[in-house]
Amino acid sequence: MGKSYMSEKKMGLLPVKGCDNSNRSGDVIFVHGLGDHPIKAWYPNPQQIENEVDTDKFWQEKLPNLNFWLNWLGEYRSDIGIWSYGYETMPFKEGTPFSKVPKIGKQIPTGKASPILDQASELIELLQQKDILTRPRIFVTHSLGGLIVKETLYSAYDDLNSNDKMREIIGQTKGVVFLGTPHQGSDFANFTELLAQTVKAFHLLEENVILNELRSDNTNTQLYKMGKWYSGNAKALSIETKAFYETEDTAIPAIGKRLVVDRFSSDPNIQGTRPTAANGADHFSVAKPKNENSIVYIGVKEFIDEYLPPQNLTPKAFPNSIAFKEEEGFFLRN
Repeated sequence: MGKSYMSEKKMGLLPVKGCDNSNRSGDVIFVHGLGDHPIKAWYPNPQQIENEVDTDKFWQEKLPNLNFWLNWLGEYRSDIGIWSYGYETMPFKEGTPFSKVPKIGKQIPTGKASPILDQASELIELLQQKDILTRPRIFVTHSLGGLIVKETLYSAYDDLNSNDKMREIIGQTKGVVFLGTPHQGSDFANFTELLAQTVKAFHLLEENVILNELRSDNTNTQLYKMGKWYSGNAKALSIETKAFYETEDTAIPAIGKRLVVDRFSSDPNIQGTRPTAANGADHFSVAKPKNENSIVYIGVKEFIDEYLPPQNLTPKAFPNSIAFKEEEGFFLRN
């Protein structure tokens, strides 16, 4: 009897390339966005792998040679590990009428989700469980994934002085790349307005916790506080930042074409960091470079070379060897 390859949807910190190299220089961790998938989020033609991407056979036989940028980076820098973080974050709950609208349900699936704080808590735990914690790392994020990584760092910093592992999470994070991530406070509402209009169009009453969390424009929310913390502390903690934004409208089911995250919203408000336009890309394709000449691919590759250099080169020094001498008023907590 032949071996069965079927598998459940992949979740957690998933190895893509070079992760079994115990002498690697560091790791690059990709974090997808709302309602997306740890591989399809980054692949230019996700429909081509739709029916096989969650099988063991795909991960064992096809993924290692898949023609997409996670593998390009892994081949270009064989000294680093490429990971993808898979997690549940569907726009709408299971069992809502949304799933009964074939044209829409196929494009924006229903499922489970947890608040951003809970997703960040899981990512912190996974970083501790894997052979990742003590190695230098860079996060490459798309959309909601950028908010989860900012919350991860914010939460780790909160326990910095009482937990050595949290010091490793902060001290070994050398940079974050944001692709189409909404950073600016009130613009969270614009980001989710599109989905909210779809809810209204199809008379959908049950909304997802992520949708409600993002929609809030209360300046005292956790999202606002962690955003202010990141913009105020990233440079001081030697966490470098790069951001890209889309220039093309995205086709939204039942709504039409809209610009999801504009230049203003994509700005992480870090001194010296100016968001870069990914001309010709919409909100989804900005995370799916089609070839190695893509501005996003080249930009991320150069960012990795600069802030995650091979071991035989001297990495950018961290202030005071991660001493974190906290002077009054130096770090923002609110």
